[in-house]
Amino acid sequence: MINRLSLLRRLPVLKVSHRLGQSLLLGAGASLLVAGGNAQAVETIRLINNAASSTAPAEVTWSLAEVKEFVRTGGLRQPIRDFLGSSRQDPGILQRAFTKEVVIPENLGIDFLETALGQFMVSQITSLVQSADPVPNLRTALRASIQDDRSISLIEVIENYPTEVITMDITGLVRTYDSVVAVVNRLMPVLQSARETLQGVVCRCE
Repeated sequence: MINRLSLLRRLPVLKVSHRLGQSLLLGAGASLLVAGGNAQAVETIRLINNAASSTAPAEVTWSLAEVKEFVRTGGLRQPIRDFLGSSRQDPGILQRAFTKEVVIPENLGIDFLETALGQFMVSQITSLVQSADPVPNLRTALRASIQDDRSISLIEVIENYPTEVITMDITGLVRTYDSVVAVVNRLMPVLQSARETLQGVVCRCE
């Protein structure tokens, strides 16, 4: 467990709290009392580039249908391809990032969002997918994703996000999301084991 928790100290770009590993066991017993409802699908994704030069476009608009087609086939409208090129983003790498998954163990389900690891994931993705009231909106999208197939991916978050328009900053998007997925997937067995241990203690007490 100590070796896994030490991974957090090697990812300063994510600003991971050193208390995250210590609070995993405490967060493992938390529960959600209310499950999320059906979310309205996003219609428009605004891709922005805060690091764009004066000669490069600062943003481009992407429809949900276009994002899903891109994830499925890699196809892009020329303005979006040009935007990614000016932002120095490889479309193939972005395509793979959209589908990278965190699989939620059956014994956690939506309770995962109430753990320290789940809260870490919420805080990091909130910096990538922006809207009014981003935290409650993101939690709604994540609950819907988990309830659907017990997994979380960026494309699922977008599909389940409960507002018509979201903004995504392409600057550092892939690097940050890939790092979040790596941290959560490596620490998930610790969290799962803690939950199983707690459940065993409760059963023995009863």
